[in-house]
Parts: sequence; C-alpha cells; structure tokens
Amino acid sequence: MKGIHSTDFVVFDVETTGLSPQFGDRVIEMAAVKVRDQKIIDRFESLIDPQREVSFEAYLVNGISDEMLVGAPLASEVLPDFVKFIEGCIVVGHNVKFDMKFLNNELRLAGMPECDGQRTIDTVKMSRGIIPELGKYSLAIVSEFMGIRNVQKHRAMADVEMTFKVFLNLLQMASKRRICSLAAIESLFGPNKIVKQHKRVKMKELQRALDENANVELLYLGSNSGASIREVTPSKILGTGKAALLVGYCHLRDEERYFNVDKIIQLETLIK
Repeated sequence: MKGIHSTDFVVFDVETTGLSPQFGDRVIEMAAVKVRDQKIIDRFESLIDPQREVSFEAYLVNGISDEMLVGAPLASEVLPDFVKFIEGCIVVGHNVKFDMKFLNNELRLAGMPECDGQRTIDTVKMSRGIIPELGKYSLAIVSEFMGIRNVQKHRAMADVEMTFKVFLNLLQMASKRRICSLAAIESLFGPNKIVKQHKRVKMKELQRALDENANVELLYLGSNSGASIREVTPSKILGTGKAALLVGYCHLRDEERYFNVDKIIQLETLIK
C-alpha cells in the first residue's frame, strides 16, 4: 500500500445554491488542488451554471450572484475533467461528505457514474479525533486554533487552500501521536465506521502480553486524549465488560496510564 508521501490527495470544496440537493440545490462553484508529498502540484477551479437561481441565503455566505454565473459552463461540461482530476487520488475535505453528496448529485443529473467507491478523508473527523478539546470544528475555528491567518471567504478555492493547510497541520499532529500510516489515517478518519477488534480478541492479546511479559501496541481513541498509537507495557487488567481497564506503562507519555479497553481500536503484542 502507498504511504502518505507517495499518495496523491485532492483537497476539494464546492459552493452551492443551498444545502439540499434532494430539494433541487445545485453546485455553482467547484475547486480542488492535487497534493503530492505535501505540495500542491495541480489545480482545478470553475464556476458552474446551476440552471436555477442562487438563494439569497447562499449569496450571503459565498457572495456568488446569478449575474456572476452568466456564461459559466454547465456541470455536465465540467464534470468529465474533474472526474479525471481526482482519478486515483484520495479526496480530502472539511465535512467531505457534504461535498461528495453534491458531486454525486451532479454526476447523476449528468448521466455519469457516481463516485460511490471514492476514498475520502474528512478533516472535521481528523480534527475531532486529534484535537478533542477544541469542541467546535468549523474550518474557521480549526484554522484559528492552528494559527492559520487566512480569513475564510466561503469561496471554493479559498476554502480549499485553507483546508489544505489544516490537513498538513493535522498530518503533523497525527505523526506526533505515531499515526503515520495511510491505513491508520483512513481507518480513523475515512468515511467508514471504525471497525474495532472484538473484545474477546483484545482481552486474549492483553492476557498473552501479560503472560509473556511483552509490550503491546495500541491504536487508541480516547475521549479526552484523542487518537494515537501507543506502545504500552501492561501490568494488569481491572474490571470486566465495558468497564475493563488496561493498566500499564505508556512509552508515549512516559508514565503509568489507564486505558479503557473498549476504546482500543486495534492492538497487537510486540514479540521480543
């Protein structure tokens, strides 16, 4: 599997006439940057004629008027180039599910195949997992927390560029928590529900580590500490069921810690 630095990502954003494609809202602007080895290598940007009026509420957010869209291409003219642009890439967005919902609606209306199997990473989900203390996760709030000074303009390319900077910061923060592999990042922050090891498997591995006096490596998603990969020297297990706790020396924190077994996503015994 490709690693982070050899993977092509596309950071993506759309502006729309409203919030609900199921009620007829359409894309009016689409923008993306292609990223390789944490550098932008290509760009895509276009206004789009939605063939309907832009709602006043949408205009107040993004400043795109009906007059600005006169002469813009139709979605059916833009989409073939965009689909080619994202081919083979992982799509990144801030609440990427929203953008993909609108993209798939436009593809459906154009009679093109939807991107149902598209690999995605959500920077909202990443922010929640890595910065759990933040509480609110709008693009503006996350950017301000990271010291990114750009003012959010709610235009597609401006938001893409801000999301790109947020994504790079999140990758650096994840790396400090030893979440370095693409597989771990996709598992935690991709579109699918996180699949945990079965409780019996985890307890069996922990008991094995205790019996063999071996360390374990945990992919852990704590409520207060967020997502991280920890190497732990187990000392004992307290409680049972959802209340079961692993007590052990955490090499990342350099101290004895308590880990809720239910919040361990994956673990393996490190053979000496």
